[in-house]
Amino acid sequence: ICAIPPDSVLLFDVEFVGVAA
Repeated sequence: ICAIPPDSVLLFDVEFVGVAA
């Protein structure tokens, strides 16, 4: 997992859920 800016945390979580699904 690469470091990401705080503003992208929510977007990252959404993308992670999409990948997990």
